Amino acid sequence: MRPSLSARRQLVLLTTALLRNNGRTAHGTTPGAMAAAPACLQEAAGDETTGLCVADDDALFEWHWRDEVDSTMDEARRLLEKDAARPIAVAAARQRRGRGTRGREWRDGDGNAKVTVALPVAASPLRGAAVTLLPLRVGTLVHAVLARYLEDDGAASTCVASRLRLKWPNDVLLGDAKVAGTLVEMDGDHLLIGVGVNLATAPAIPTEGPNAGRRATSLSAEHCDAIPEAETVSKAVARAICAWAAAGQGDDARDAQTAVLDDWTRLADWRTPLRLRDAAEEHVLPLRLLDDGRLLVRPLDGGADRALVAEYLV
Repeated sequence: MRPSLSARRQLVLLTTALLRNNGRTAHGTTPGAMAAAPACLQEAAGDETTGLCVADDDALFEWHWRDEVDSTMDEARRLLEKDAARPIAVAAARQRRGRGTRGREWRDGDGNAKVTVALPVAASPLRGAAVTLLPLRVGTLVHAVLARYLEDDGAASTCVASRLRLKWPNDVLLGDAKVAGTLVEMDGDHLLIGVGVNLATAPAIPTEGPNAGRRATSLSAEHCDAIPEAETVSKAVARAICAWAAAGQGDDARDAQTAVLDDWTRLADWRTPLRLRDAAEEHVLPLRLLDDGRLLVRPLDGGADRALVAEYLV
């Protein structure tokens, strides 16, 4: 019998297959509290071209689409009151009161993806690890989803996958502008993982005040040939998150932690100095991730290196 795949390899194979097939599969798994990694995937160690199958969406999560909500986070909380047995994903065409980190206003627009995944804490491969690691993993998954819709290197537009980069702790950049953001909250025994992706519009972001942030862009603003529907991208994000959770069931949290650090490090921009939003004049250079997901930075004014925990970088 072949050895089972590591958490990292399962993630790569399963997410690649999900994105390639856009969720269409010939083999499903039995619905339950958390779908296990498909058996034929587990037996594919050493061969990335055969034996690959994925669970269908219904086995991975319960899907909800809304025309309008106050926020997808709030709607996910409401749904959990009715059924908390397995992962829930809720997305909406419009949000009346979306929010970002530390309760800041989240600005989105029509045609953009807005989704929250409610994942049981026990289903996370990072259970028991530092909470600062989860936003990093979500960032790598959103990066993988977006890369599917961008063009290959050499395209005439700026809509190329090689321009996607991660910014600590919870943003995805396209070039030097923000194209997606994430928010992770706790609700009892569940993780609420919120993701917003700018597809059709790029909201105007204030440069000063409590809601100040990095300039935003969108797939439309970057002249992508085809702009995917918000529901399509929202469901792809939910699928990637729940597939990662399913693939990592039973694996050692330390393996999952190492995989997160390696993957995020590979996809981040380490060359561009960043500004601390709550310290307008302080610019830092990111150096590396610490084992718990904190970011080690070096102030450009010559101060001592230090680790960031919850600071927001612009």
